[in-house]
Amino acid sequence: MLDRSTLVQLSAKLRLDDRFISCFSCGKILELPLNNLNMKKKIYSLLMLTGYLAHAQPINPASTIDLIMPGGSYRNVANTGAGISQCSFCAQSVVHAYTWDGDNPSIAIYEPGNGTFLQALPTGATDPDIVIGNDGNNGVVVYELNGDVEYSTFTYSPGAIGLNAPITLVNNAGHPNIDSPSNCAEDLTAVVVYERYTINDIEYSTGTLMGSFGGSSSIPSLGRT
Repeated sequence: MLDRSTLVQLSAKLRLDDRFISCFSCGKILELPLNNLNMKKKIYSLLMLTGYLAHAQPINPASTIDLIMPGGSYRNVANTGAGISQCSFCAQSVVHAYTWDGDNPSIAIYEPGNGTFLQALPTGATDPDIVIGNDGNNGVVVYELNGDVEYSTFTYSPGAIGLNAPITLVNNAGHPNIDSPSNCAEDLTAVVVYERYTINDIEYSTGTLMGSFGGSSSIPSLGRT
């Protein structure tokens, strides 16, 4: 920042007269020579630069670290899914669930502070989706396999996934998605929505994080039902 003594020295060197204008910048009054246009431009440029620098916001790099799944690499992945749940028995009170297709379709449970744990899905499983809840104890993974929609329930305890045998939810269907209430230990409801190929329409099935999904239902028409 230029101070008055610097400006006085500049004034003497350039034989400027005593006429000044004042400029308020960064909380200080600066006196600028009035009659030398080039000097005015230079000093205004310096003031603008110092003003921008004073108010510039630093650019901070991302503070999170990308998670690399163990057991890879995973090739030809076209679809992924993810879920998250509070978890009172977990190291940091939270647990994540991931799933993907490709050459090695799988699910993974990531417990921050404890590690990442994997289970393979059936070979050829595609377009998977996943939920986890009930305080991190239970979850469901759903996927398409050989033109049908299948699901598997699973349990989690620190360091261990218990993946149950797959169940066919509906034949001649695909593109499943599953959802459940988040962070609601008392609500175990889950719903799967999918495309039914035989009727070219969207249907859904309701169940719980422990399974027990019912028959297919059509998406209601617009308006109340």
